[in-house]
Amino acid sequence: MLRSLLFASIVISSALLFSCSKGKDSSSSPQGPSSSTIDVYIAGARGNAACYWKNGVQTVLVAPNTDRSLAYDIAVSGSDVYVVGHILSDAIIWKNGIVTKLNRNALPAKARGVALNGSDVYISGEDYNSSRVVYWKNGLTTALGSLVGKDPTRGNYIGVYGYDMAVTGNDVYVVGDTAQKAIYWKNGIGTMLSANNAYGTATAIVLSNKDVYISGVEDGNAVYWKNGVKTVLSTQNSGAYGIAVSGNDVYVAGNDSSDPVYWKNGVKTILPGGSPLGSAHANAIAIDGADVHVVGSTGVPVYWKNGILTVLPGANGASAASAIKIVRY
Repeated sequence: MLRSLLFASIVISSALLFSCSKGKDSSSSPQGPSSSTIDVYIAGARGNAACYWKNGVQTVLVAPNTDRSLAYDIAVSGSDVYVVGHILSDAIIWKNGIVTKLNRNALPAKARGVALNGSDVYISGEDYNSSRVVYWKNGLTTALGSLVGKDPTRGNYIGVYGYDMAVTGNDVYVVGDTAQKAIYWKNGIGTMLSANNAYGTATAIVLSNKDVYISGVEDGNAVYWKNGVKTVLSTQNSGAYGIAVSGNDVYVAGNDSSDPVYWKNGVKTILPGGSPLGSAHANAIAIDGADVHVVGSTGVPVYWKNGILTVLPGANGASAASAIKIVRY
């Protein structure tokens, strides 16, 4: 997702972690049927307030309808739950509900993606103090792309965004956009994904074996890139906001016109809850064996398992489900 934009328009871990999106797993999920027990973690907001749900039970991180906040991403390691997002203009990480502010000054910042690598915690986002897309490793900032540029064809100033990240070994990947072009950074080196004259953004990343999969939007079309090679999923008002890989299968979540959808190897499945007002989106996807888990918004935060819709509980007000993780134990 561009989860912040979708929110505005309405608006796995020490246990085995399966491939998902916002994608953080560096391996593919198993092909066989599910066994043992899973926990389903979903990050988002309900009533203008950041929260997460574990197996449908809500944990409130900020009191509803007080300080405007949103949880963008979630990661789990053993009994520890990490959620990243923002409260008003501050970039925030919650570890087991305890708040830590990431930006060190009064200027605004956003924390959008989180990845765990051993005992290290990586977070992607933007920090206006350094005027950059950044990632934080254990709270220390590394600056990437310049935060403000000027669109030469439109004459307006535009920002850059670090929407998601993944880490494997010593390699750190961040995806987003700069000057309205989809981009990813590997170890601080930026690579443009968008064609020369195209407008685009990269929304989520998953690593599988040695391959890099990135979802995104280019000129209003849902797309994904595998190792930099683009696949167009739809040519009508659409977007791709989450990606997962299971074996040889590539799953992408997003919207196609007014419908929340996911694509498996380019074949579209329409999820229930679409709206002629165009407010329905699938924001993230995770695969566990034969089960397809998707989260998003239909005006309220929702979760689909194999196409069956569940509304996630909580207060009324602006709401969305932004990210999902599956933990098996």
